[in-house]
Amino acid sequence: RSRTQAIAYARSLGLLPGDSSGAPPLTPASPLPIRGAPFIGRSRERSEVRRLLDSSRLLTLTGAGGTGKTRLALQVAEELTATFADGVRFVDLAPLADHALVQRAIARAVGVVERGGEDLAESLRRALAQRDMLLLIDNFEHLIAAAPLLSTLLAAAPRLKLLVTSREPLRL
Repeated sequence: RSRTQAIAYARSLGLLPGDSSGAPPLTPASPLPIRGAPFIGRSRERSEVRRLLDSSRLLTLTGAGGTGKTRLALQVAEELTATFADGVRFVDLAPLADHALVQRAIARAVGVVERGGEDLAESLRRALAQRDMLLLIDNFEHLIAAAPLLSTLLAAAPRLKLLVTSREPLRL
């Protein structure tokens, strides 16, 4: 097993002591959405997405609606789950109408609870700072104004990777 897999396994068994980084603890990873039919084909695209995620921390799958961006991203995320010590989290932005809610949606997906008096942005940055995690953020196209938040999170969390689906480029 790789070091990352060993850490993830030890955490799942409760064998690691508490995190001394001061970051708020995250809730256990929620499962990725259940896909209906089995994923067949697109092995070249899956390999290419995995290869690109190996060499970059932000990857956006763009294209017209209905082309399978989400299905491809979910399949790759499922295949990569064990390679991230803190797992994979899914953020569905489709129900949101306001770009100001993206930060709250990401915080909820990673288990950061909003507390009165605390700055949510700072709590989220602290929580992700030491995490080895993949965030799959789906349907970003109608909230492009929130794209700079992704740069902020990547700057604060050196082991965070983002896989984003969008009909529009993020221009980051």
